[in-house]
Amino acid sequence: MVDQSHKTAWITGASSGIGEALAKAFVESGGHAVLSGRNVAELERVAHATGAPERCFILPFDTVDYAALPSKVAEAIAYQGKIDVLVNNAGITQDARLQKMTIEQFDRVIDVNLKGTFFSIKAALPTMMAQRSGSIITIASIEGLSGTEGGSAYNASKGGVVLLSKNVAIDYGRMGIRCNALCPGFIDTPL
Repeated sequence: MVDQSHKTAWITGASSGIGEALAKAFVESGGHAVLSGRNVAELERVAHATGAPERCFILPFDTVDYAALPSKVAEAIAYQGKIDVLVNNAGITQDARLQKMTIEQFDRVIDVNLKGTFFSIKAALPTMMAQRSGSIITIASIEGLSGTEGGSAYNASKGGVVLLSKNVAIDYGRMGIRCNALCPGFIDTPL
């Protein structure tokens, strides 16, 4: 990884899997990390696992608590005075064929994966615009590009995240803000 000294990354879904791996890599490269998720004990474990817990700030929150995002962004910025990188990694799945999926299950996946990403980007953009720089990385999925059996809600949410990221890149690229969606294949994570 490139030297991340003097940079701060805010990583959602940082308590395990991809988020944990990204937190470790970012801190190993000299950066500071704001670790978010719902499980404080796991976030603390990840901070210690980075080898430099003093460069980690635990900021617990639930991605669907949209009303809390402005205050959470303010806390994330207060930690090091800026957010250089926003990693939208929080996500869930509810595998079921469309006909067997409840509206509540579908809504929950869309709320966490797509709306949570939308609101996180929306909340972080003003500080990145003021800085005239920033990088937004959204963890999508190969399933958002092709679909899989029983993955209607997850696939729709990740496909939406891909297009949302493309639009943010188009709308804010000239302001020095990059936005990319990463589409990994199947990974052995708690998700």
